[in-house]
Amino acid sequence: MTKCNTNTAEIGELGCVLGNGLEALFIAIGFFAGLNVILSGIKLATSQGDPKTLASAKARFTWAILGFIIAIGVIAILRLVGGFVGYDLSPGALNLDTNLLR
Repeated sequence: MTKCNTNTAEIGELGCVLGNGLEALFIAIGFFAGLNVILSGIKLATSQGDPKTLASAKARFTWAILGFIIAIGVIAILRLVGGFVGYDLSPGALNLDTNLLR
């Protein structure tokens, strides 16, 4: 797998730009999905058996998980299409840099 050249801006680096954008988008979607799961859990715990509040918390949880699954699917499709047209999106999306954890 080739690394993106960060010193120059060329049309060949479009895959790197798109990959990095997808990575940032995926991180944001993951954050907001996790936040909505937590908030729906809090709402569920504090509903005190109110049917409307329970239904609202369950719907929020369902939509958060469904949105995250759709986001994963969209990124997978974009990587697949990028591979067919010749853009290597792998340096960005879904290949997070693990050197940050060291």
